[in-house]
Amino acid sequence: FPQAPCRLASASKTKFLPNPGTFTVNDITFGLVNSDILKHMTKQEISRRAQGDKTNRLVRLASHLLSQQCYYPLFPPAKGARVDYQH
Repeated sequence: FPQAPCRLASASKTKFLPNPGTFTVNDITFGLVNSDILKHMTKQEISRRAQGDKTNRLVRLASHLLSQQCYYPLFPPAKGARVDYQH
């Protein structure tokens, strides 16, 4: 992580992307990565909900991920994560 796109000769309409990768469909931009960042964030998060707070933990983690605007926002990376910060 990061990885270059696969280099295969193909006559089909297949598009190979790097990891992480970004693509656009109908003016909507998508980003993807093969690392399970939500799992890693779950292990790193320390929080305490207020009494009566009904927010979903995964929704909260996903909102953190979107607000960071980064494919892998944890530093240092989770143990076992293959992340190269040299670039």
